[in-house]
Amino acid sequence: MKERILNLLKELRWSEDLSDKLTVTTFHSWAYKLLKELEGDKAPGVIDEVDANVLFKEALRLSNIDLRKGRGLFKEISRIRQDFPVFEPRNKDLRTAYFFYKGLLSRYGVVDFDDLMLRIAELFRDKDVLQQIGKRWSYILVDEFQDVNRVQFELVKALSTNHVTIIGDPDQSIYSFRGADSGSIRRFITEFPDAEVITLDIAYRCHQEILDSGSAVLGHSECKARTIRSNKGKGPKIVVKGFKNPDQEAKWIAETVESLTGAMSFEAINFSRSNVPNDEYRLPEIAVLLRVHSLKNPIEKAFLRKGIPFRETKGRSPMENDDVRAVSRLMRIVMDENAQFHKSRLIMEKGLTEKDIESCVSAWKKGDKREAIRLLGADPENMLLKIFLKGLESNDVEEIALQFKSDVDLLGIDLECVNLMTMHSAKGLEFPVVFIPRCEEDVVPLKGGDEDEERRLFYVALTRAEKMVYITYCFENKGKSKFIKSFPKEAYLDEIVLPVRTKKKKKRPKQGSLF
Repeated sequence: MKERILNLLKELRWSEDLSDKLTVTTFHSWAYKLLKELEGDKAPGVIDEVDANVLFKEALRLSNIDLRKGRGLFKEISRIRQDFPVFEPRNKDLRTAYFFYKGLLSRYGVVDFDDLMLRIAELFRDKDVLQQIGKRWSYILVDEFQDVNRVQFELVKALSTNHVTIIGDPDQSIYSFRGADSGSIRRFITEFPDAEVITLDIAYRCHQEILDSGSAVLGHSECKARTIRSNKGKGPKIVVKGFKNPDQEAKWIAETVESLTGAMSFEAINFSRSNVPNDEYRLPEIAVLLRVHSLKNPIEKAFLRKGIPFRETKGRSPMENDDVRAVSRLMRIVMDENAQFHKSRLIMEKGLTEKDIESCVSAWKKGDKREAIRLLGADPENMLLKIFLKGLESNDVEEIALQFKSDVDLLGIDLECVNLMTMHSAKGLEFPVVFIPRCEEDVVPLKGGDEDEERRLFYVALTRAEKMVYITYCFENKGKSKFIKSFPKEAYLDEIVLPVRTKKKKKRPKQGSLF
């Protein structure tokens, strides 16, 4: 990102070299660097969500609380700590589990992401510390401000003695399950009444039909959607198709992908191209966006039958990759031989002994990284691991773990295959062609979900498309989503595809034998 900004400044003929003055970072990476600077050797290590869940399960066992309650309790604890100020939980199980969880964090000398931000918020209560840190930056810009939580908001507010610019789109606030405060932009304007508000109303990605349909969906919520104009003008209409069942729907999607890419199989020779533009697309220019991962199976099977390569992008952290995780643990042990938590996890995850770990550490310190990786039981040729090791050349292990949020960031989208991902994972990305299957009631919007956030999520999915959008649903279930019904009639083509029934030939009655 920093390199992109500097290149754009060059294009704008900006005379001053800002490479040493510009800091581009995430909230968590920035907080970790500050914590290291302010607390020195006393600064704790940072664990991600996966390790935090491991520790929380241990806390539940110590609390004699049913592990089946774990996920809900952990989400609630995270929500409590993302509010500000933090309050003690009232629920007895929650309070007990939280007590043991905090004890385990302290015992292992680590903090999770929520605690990391809280530690900085606490340090900023000291005016001298705040002044010392705040004077480093003359201007502060916070992108994707609709995704910040309460603690992050307070940190930005604390630094607001400098010039602060926030950039965000309230219509794309889709992360409340991670603690994001959907009202953060509105709150900023309230708390800083003198702030100048600049509304951007020209879109450079989508055609007008997509924007009008997205705005119509938002117009039924509290979002009060803006009128957005496309610099591209009008384009192809959105294609909406209804099918009897998910298998029929998936078959059509696979055939359409074949037709779009020009890779037509014998089975697809008679497939109609009436709703397909003349252009041919590459596979990575096509995305299938699902509301939830569990909807993927029929589509995966249809792609496999057609021989269409696809990549399931889960938006997961690269730190969840087994090999990357093992090497990152080894690195932490190399830096701090008392990293007991990571030693215990290597023993559990890789089946290593203390002696095995010592051999790995010894090989790494001697510069034989390949041997250390082999001893860990990891694959030195793992692409994610290679990129992770490359990042270590200019960052320490904690920083690189915080910088890379998903495997999409590391590997990019441009593999020669169709992208299969959730709507949430697609945020920030764009594709010439987007398919949105299973757009039926109880799926889009998801049953039990917050309706306003479901509308924003559907808007995000729609506006990933540069040219073509194909929306499908199954009428044997709950039928067409009400979101589709709100589209302007002139913006889309609607068609129901009925399964073809083949008549069985009646068998002629055979004459009975006379003998």
